[in-house]
Amino acid sequence: MPANELNADGDGFRVCQGDCNDANASVYPGAPQLCDGVNNDCSAPGWPAVPANELDADGDGFRVCQNDCNDANPNIRPNAVEACNGIDDNCSGQFDEDALGVDTDSDGVRNACDNCDTVPNASQTDSDGDLVGNACDNCVTVVNGAQADTDGDTRGDACDNCRLAPNLAQDDFDLDGAGDACDNCVFDSNGGQGDSDHDGDGDRCDVNDGLIYLYTTDRAYVEWQQETGPTSWNVYEGSLAVLRTTGSYTQTSGSNPLAQRTCGVADPFLLDLGDPAVGAVKFALVTGVTGGVEGSLGTNSAGAPRANTNPCP
Repeated sequence: MPANELNADGDGFRVCQGDCNDANASVYPGAPQLCDGVNNDCSAPGWPAVPANELDADGDGFRVCQNDCNDANPNIRPNAVEACNGIDDNCSGQFDEDALGVDTDSDGVRNACDNCDTVPNASQTDSDGDLVGNACDNCVTVVNGAQADTDGDTRGDACDNCRLAPNLAQDDFDLDGAGDACDNCVFDSNGGQGDSDHDGDGDRCDVNDGLIYLYTTDRAYVEWQQETGPTSWNVYEGSLAVLRTTGSYTQTSGSNPLAQRTCGVADPFLLDLGDPAVGAVKFALVTGVTGGVEGSLGTNSAGAPRANTNPCP
């Protein structure tokens, strides 16, 4: 059969019948235009020029016939993110809308521009500047754009003093930053929430964990927790600089201006009026005496027992 009588693409038209592309079944005389970037109609004036509405002049992947409402701007196209700019960025026929609509809360601020699009807030007040308006921000004065709220108590994690325990009231009796709902020492300030023996009672208020916890309420005193068992205490004070140099936790009294040893203290506090010089740091360690036997100095940061080289009598 002569080549011009073939119908290779099976579109019903032979080359001799005017099929201008016998390798494409969608291209033949009188074919409908398919919005495929091809002039499908061989009989159309100007063939093979692509119809104007099938162009993608701005290269954004959408043709005019695919509802690209501005083929001169690649930022304006179907499915584009709608920005707060007074322009129909996504060719929806609307502008400054989002997935919820144009002005969901009817406050006069379009959704793409509204920092609380489901809560009326025409003033758009945003005290913490996190782009979430005060009217719907779960941490009004603390930046938390993600609005995470792990315990679901409407207090955002960024400002919730108990992130894992619902506590809308945010009660904090001891004012240590850990809310009563999750504080392991409700009545004693212990922001660090240390719990050496992992029994649920914080070190600051646990009196049977073997740890003598030092704290201060007055700079003129060394104070410590009255652990169950000891009937008296020994207090060792010294220079942190000397400790770092010599490794000595129990420095001989008078060996440096901060070295002091006080034995047999009956109360869980010691008057201490010796302020260190500017730039110096003083430390204190307390041991308990139970049945006439002195307890240990505990362990250092590496977990090794601290040596008592100058023990009380």
